[in-house]
Order: sequence, then structure tokens, then C-alpha cells
Amino acid sequence: MGLLCLASASCNNDENHLLCYNQHEVIEGDITLAGAVGDGQTDCSAIINEAIAALPAEGGTIIIPEGDFVLDQPIVVSKSNVTIKGLNPGFRSNIDVKDPALVGPGGGSKLIVRNADAAIKVGADNVSNLTVKDLLISGGTANNGVGIAIDKATTSTVIKNVIGINLVTGIQTAKAKSMTIADCWICELSNSILAEDGEGTTVENCQLGAQPSGVTCKFTNEKELTFRKNQVYPDGVNNLVLENCEKAEVYSNNFKSYYVGIVEVSGKQNHIYNNLIWLTGAIEGQFRGNNINHGVVRVSGEDNLFEQNNITCEWFAAAAAQAVTVNATTGTGNRFVNCLVSDTQSERVFLVNQYAVVSQCVAQNKIKTQMEEPAMGPISQKVGLLIAAESEEALTDDDELAALAWFKANCPNGKVITTATLTAQALSECQVVWVAIDRVGIGIGIDKLPLSSEAIALLADYYRAGGNLLLTNHATQLVEAMGRTSKRLPGIFGDGEGGSGTDIWFINANIGLGVADRGEGYDHRSHDIFSGLWVAPYNGYEAIPLIGPGQREDHNCMWDLNAYGYATLYPEAGNVVNAFQQENQAVVLATWGHVVDWCCAGLVEFQPTESYKGSCIAVGLAAYEWNQNSGANDYHYNIKRMTRNMLVYLAK
Repeated sequence: MGLLCLASASCNNDENHLLCYNQHEVIEGDITLAGAVGDGQTDCSAIINEAIAALPAEGGTIIIPEGDFVLDQPIVVSKSNVTIKGLNPGFRSNIDVKDPALVGPGGGSKLIVRNADAAIKVGADNVSNLTVKDLLISGGTANNGVGIAIDKATTSTVIKNVIGINLVTGIQTAKAKSMTIADCWICELSNSILAEDGEGTTVENCQLGAQPSGVTCKFTNEKELTFRKNQVYPDGVNNLVLENCEKAEVYSNNFKSYYVGIVEVSGKQNHIYNNLIWLTGAIEGQFRGNNINHGVVRVSGEDNLFEQNNITCEWFAAAAAQAVTVNATTGTGNRFVNCLVSDTQSERVFLVNQYAVVSQCVAQNKIKTQMEEPAMGPISQKVGLLIAAESEEALTDDDELAALAWFKANCPNGKVITTATLTAQALSECQVVWVAIDRVGIGIGIDKLPLSSEAIALLADYYRAGGNLLLTNHATQLVEAMGRTSKRLPGIFGDGEGGSGTDIWFINANIGLGVADRGEGYDHRSHDIFSGLWVAPYNGYEAIPLIGPGQREDHNCMWDLNAYGYATLYPEAGNVVNAFQQENQAVVLATWGHVVDWCCAGLVEFQPTESYKGSCIAVGLAAYEWNQNSGANDYHYNIKRMTRNMLVYLAK
């Protein structure tokens, strides 16, 4: 290709300019001298590829002058030290178009993707020092193709002062090492930058903006990414996604979006700081099909640090009270420090798991904890569930149905027993039988239980012979009905519709904690049935949360230990808990979360006796509710895990 050396006005301090209009550098290799025509009609791909092929082995430069150069095949670079540069990138936006005859924004040096899948591609591994600068790449009048596609292993690629518009993706890379994308305007297209499996990439001083169907920037499996001083526009589904990235530095950016999920980070040891993050517009579609917990910012993975960021949220009115600003409900060691969150409408600014740390942030009082559920294996023992109905289809209570569904999903060797199939033989085949009764309006008393006297007698015979029982909620009254206790019916009782609250309901396994300094307490936190449960600080001590804010039915069915006259009957016992335990050969394992002295027994283990050779655990705490009517219970894992523990413990 002939070279035209023409001295002309240069763009002073070009390295520090975002765009450089109408000021030309020395022309080193003009593609029009080889026959390329920038008329917006003629295919120039073969001529440009021939020019690149003609460059010496050590590389060189080709110039894209002002004009509309159409590509039906991609420009392919397979050697190192190649520079493709324009004289200037011209107008950058569709709104700048003045002449309807122009193919997209006018002026400047322009490559137009017509039938090519990409404008510029790398054709071989280990290409280094490719530079693309000072030009515009367009898909034409509608989104079409990729601007710059790098799917080979490359080193030290530089993309600078490039406009990408009307493309499916502006820049798409894989396995790029030490790549720099700087001073670019890549907007009004489906996706701005998609990169994966790279290392040491830098994106700086760019203006980036996808359309509502796409993601502005997504980096997957990238290491040591630097993303700084960029302006990210509001239309894309996500402004920035770091998927399984490691040691990224994201700082001094301005993110603005109409939709939640503005910044989504997974991976480890990523540092996101000193950014402006703005959910704007308060539009009805700001969740784009995601649930209300999604978050404006989402952080998962390990040991990511999110600090000194300024987040502003404008919520659509219907979502304002419960919408989540920062979601970190998965992962470990993620920290949120010194962040200014301007989100006064929502009560759930931070929704995090038990492994996240939120400190010194404005809106510190609006942190909600959603515990991350560790995996639980199936229950291998032969366990049974007795439902108080003639068939599974006849069961109507939501809590009993939820318990049944969990049992069937987690007990592959389990047996569901109905009142129609209840026989001594059916019971004898089970190592432990769980009786779950929890109903609105059931009424207090043995005669109100939805089990016949014959059914209760079969359970009693099974229990006396060494069968083990788990009795939950209103079924705790069976302890008295089977004769295991005498005149010790649970007296703290509820069966109403309940109500809504904003607090968390705990249980306390450290009985008599408030007087333990006198040697009177019973700490059962290490008991097998509490193994693996989430614990949390409560009133200055450790307790176990079972149900979170929302609608709670408040169905207690537990023992009021001050109602039995124990002070007179057993004065030597020292306290009513000890009196109940001695009288009934039982252990009070838990009470209400706020109780730190003696008064009531909510979770009791009745140990084997000479007459009743089996073991029985009775759970009468209202916090043990299988289905929270107002929505998902943040602490439901503890109910499932404790139930599993109790069944396995009793089966032993």
C-alpha cells in the first residue's frame, strides 16, 4: 500500500483528550490510497485486510480517514504491533445526526458493520500491542454485529478514543491480558463491554451505556481488573457485573440506572469504593421481573470490600417500604464500610447474611439479616409423620401442609400415616413418629385434638413399648393425653389468627441465664437438637431466631410452670424448672427468647421411664411455625434444621 506522508495540524496532548475533533495527525498509511472508498456503500473489508497483511512482520499502522467505510467481512489482525487509527471519531450519538443520508452519526473516521459479524477481530493467539484509536465503529442504522472482538490470547491491546454505536456489543474479549480501554464512548447499543478470562484489564475515562435489553459492562472470570473514572448511563439492565472476578478495583465511577442490580459483584477480594451509584426515575418497571429483595447493589463471593460509596435510591412508591438497596445474602466475609446511603423510604436498606459486616454506614439502623442456609442431607432413619386427617388431600392447615411437604422431600425412608392408616403395625415400623398439629381455632383441651381416643391409645401403646415421639405445637397436649404427665396440661395456649410485627421471635436454650451466676442455670445450647442452628445476639446474650417480621399466628402450647404450685409441692427443688424436671423425669431444653429466669417450658425432652420406654420431645413455642402467612420467613432454616435434628436424635 502506498504511503502518503502529509504534515498537518496535530491534536495537542492527545493522550489526555476524550475525543479530538477536526485536528489531524500526520497520515502514515491511508487506506483510500489502496482503493478503499468511504461512501457508505462500497465494501472495503478486503482492501483493509490486504493492507494489514502487507504490513511487515514487526507490524505497522493503517489510517482510516474521514468517511463511511463499510465492512462485509471483519478486519482481521493476526500479527503484533498493529495500529488501526482514524483521524477523529466524528459525532458520537444518533441525536447528533444532521444529514439523513448519513449511516448513523456523521463526520470523522467510521467503520460500518454491514454483513460482517465484527468490525475488527484478532485472528491468532499471542498477538500483542494491537492499538485501535480515534475512530467510530457503527452497526449502521440498527444494532448489528460487534465493534471489536478479541477471542484469542492477546497482550497489551489498547482501545482508545473509540466510539461504538448501533452494535450488539461494542467490545467483546476473551483471554486478554493487560488490555486498556480508555477515553471511549460506547453507547446506544445492546452491550458496551463483555469480557471474560482476562487479567490486568483497565477501563478508564469512558462513557458507557447499554440499551434496556442489554448489560452495559460484564466481566467474567477476570483477575485484577481496574474500572475507574467512568460514566455509566442509565438504560442497561446492569451497569456493571463482575462475575466470579478476583481482586478487581472499581472506583471513582458514576453509575446511574433506572433498574435494580446496578452493580453486581461475585468472586473474591474485589474492592469497590468511592463510587456514585444512583437508582433514578422511580419508574414502575425498576425491578425488571426481579423480586423486591434483588438490591441496587448485589455482593456475593468471599472477602469483597464495598466502602465509601454514595448510593441514592428513588423507589417506585409501591416498593418503597420494603425494597432492598444492598443485598449480600450469600457469600462470606463481605464488608460494607463508610457508605452514605440516601434511601430514607425503605426499611431494608441492607439485606445481608450472618457472614457480612456492615459498619459506619448511614442507614445503619436499617439492616435486615437473611441467613444463608447450609445444605442439609436427607434423613436416612425410618421416621413417620402422623397427620390429623384421613388423607393427605384432606389436610387443609397451611402449617401442617408445609411440614408435610418438607417431610416428604427430606425423609426418603419416611412414612406418612393418616388417621385412616394409623395402626399399631404402622407405628412399629417407625423409629420415631412426628405428630404435627397446628390449627387456627382448635381450642384448648385434649378433647379438642383432631385425634380419636383410639388413635391416642395407639400412640400411648407405641410410646410405652419404646417408640419415640416428636410432638409439635398443639400436639404437645398428647403428653398429658397419653398419661405421661398428670394434671400438667400446657396452660400457655394460643389458636388465633395472630398479628403482624416487626421484631424477631427467638428461643433461649440457656434456661435460668439471669440467675446462672448463683449456679442455678441450665445451659443446653450444646444439645444435639440445636447443632448447626443460626444463633444471634439478643438482649445481650445468645439466642436462636425462629421466625422474623411479618404475620405470626402466635400458637403457643407450652407449660406455665408457676401454675402447678411447685413452691409448696417441691420446696427443695429450688426453682419451678427443676421441680418440673424432677417430677416428670424431663429436661426443659428451651423457653421464650426473652426469658432468662424461671417461668415456662416451651421445648421439653421427656426421658424414658419404667412405664414409658420411649423418648419424647415436645415443642410448644409459637415461634415454631412452619408457614409464615405474610411471606418467606428469614429464619425458616432454623425450624427445618431443628426438626431434622430432633428426628435424628430421637431415632437414635
